[in-house]
Amino acid sequence: MTACPPHLRGVLCDWPVCDHGKVQPSTRECICNDGWALPDCTKCIPSRWGSNCDREYSKPRASLPTVPYLPEVLVFIIISIIFIALAGMIRQFCKRGTDREISDRIPPPPYEVIAKYDQPPPYAP
Repeated sequence: MTACPPHLRGVLCDWPVCDHGKVQPSTRECICNDGWALPDCTKCIPSRWGSNCDREYSKPRASLPTVPYLPEVLVFIIISIIFIALAGMIRQFCKRGTDREISDRIPPPPYEVIAKYDQPPPYAP
């Protein structure tokens, strides 16, 4: 008697051994019980598990739609807000030294003093 490969039997080793199913005589293929996978009904189909392949994996819950590049957009917004805040603080700091009351300012010299030294050059014909 010839030793057949695993999951085959018969004189010519052409009949499959279906662990959890039946052999279709006309095609000599396994017809697996519910939850078992071809070719020889020894493993569960991808959506099942358990010793009898009778348990189903739970379906994933619906999640919130994802926004592409959301982390990058949030980082850009946060950095922009920080930049604007720092620019405002620097502006206030620089303005503090030049912001004096009008009464504290030195008045300009009278016009007569400026006109005395700011004469046009003499006309030379």
